[in-house]
Amino acid sequence: MTTLGILLSALICLRAAGQDGGRTGELAGWQTCERADGQACAGGTAAVQSEGNPGRYAVVNLSVNFLREEPDYTAELGTQALMGTVVEITGEESYWRKVVTPEPYTAWCTEKGLVEMTAEEIDDYLAAPKYICTAWHSTLFSSPSEKSSKICDLVQGDVLRQVFRSGRRGNSGDPGAGGRAESKGGFVKAMLPDGICGYVKAADVEDYSQWKATRVCSGEIVIREAMKFVGVP
Repeated sequence: MTTLGILLSALICLRAAGQDGGRTGELAGWQTCERADGQACAGGTAAVQSEGNPGRYAVVNLSVNFLREEPDYTAELGTQALMGTVVEITGEESYWRKVVTPEPYTAWCTEKGLVEMTAEEIDDYLAAPKYICTAWHSTLFSSPSEKSSKICDLVQGDVLRQVFRSGRRGNSGDPGAGGRAESKGGFVKAMLPDGICGYVKAADVEDYSQWKATRVCSGEIVIREAMKFVGVP
């Protein structure tokens, strides 16, 4: 098993941190979890609550964002952050951003993999109804068809906002009167952190709130999940 395999399995299992509630001015803690029926967990948005903190925040906009020890592509890979993770920006050098993840872990990534938001936008993002990708790999398509063009890849643990038929784009915790998550032909419509919308197979995602409600903490899950990456590059 590669070191990155172990790291990714840990990220997947340690992302059931709460993302609801008010602003608290601190990073949410991470937990190891599994479903009440024994199935392993797979992700969740690691939340930053912002009230009283004038810092800069951003949301990871890539399926897996590589975070390096120095602002250089040749620098050691320190950790990874999954799509939907909220990070604090503590420095910058050219197009590199120094960020703190919810663990917390401090490392560098390029601005292209982040969507910087104001404190108010972060609050709206955290409150918005979301999907979590529970398939090992998936794809966000431009239309509800596998034959349509691909927008981006998704991996287990990625988080996307839900899009509602009422016209609301999941930018609020309230989907609106009569609002229902938009779906068509076995696909659901979802929004990336940068606002781009597309369609993902309904079988590849779960409602984040419902997923979170079924988690049961268990330290053994990290090891069990890591073993699934044996032989994976």
